[in-house]
Amino acid sequence: RPTTAVVTLRRTFTGTFNIVPRDPSNPNLPNASLVIKKPLEDLWVRRFLLKRVAAGPGTSVIWRLAASSAVEVTAKNATTVLTSVRLQTATKDTTLTDPMAFIHLRRVLRFAAEDTVTVTVTTPRNDDVVLLYLHDRRVPFTSNGDGTYTRKFFAGVFSGWRHFGVNALSHGTLFDDAAAYDSKAWIVPYVVVG
Repeated sequence: RPTTAVVTLRRTFTGTFNIVPRDPSNPNLPNASLVIKKPLEDLWVRRFLLKRVAAGPGTSVIWRLAASSAVEVTAKNATTVLTSVRLQTATKDTTLTDPMAFIHLRRVLRFAAEDTVTVTVTTPRNDDVVLLYLHDRRVPFTSNGDGTYTRKFFAGVFSGWRHFGVNALSHGTLFDDAAAYDSKAWIVPYVVVG
């Protein structure tokens, strides 16, 4: 009987990417009378590594989750690329380059409660729009002008599992009405300990 299984989960997310430009007469307000709509079709992919183990002495054998990849989200016909995501704290420095690589549960990213995490994203272009997604907000990265983008986030106070996402959008996605929606994102699990 097999003792290892790799499961790939795919889902397609479709809809419309809506852009509301600023009001030309007041740049602090949106121009609600003009909404630019772009067709959106994202493919989400995540892999899981399962192991067959005995649940206990004299019990049946069951499948348990041993590892998971991050989630890779790619727009249809995307040209946008995420090359790497670097995470730094006072005690940790890790760079992710392959969202489909397995992250074993015992080796998942761990941050101490109240850690400040510096995230540096690398893309091949210096004019992408890069966003950080957290549980309750979406915030832009600062472009360093060389294809890298930097942002800090607070890991959290309460212990437990979390996810953060990084999303690169082509410049044209937001600033060219005729350009197609073009996006690449990684969603990465982590644990707050302590």
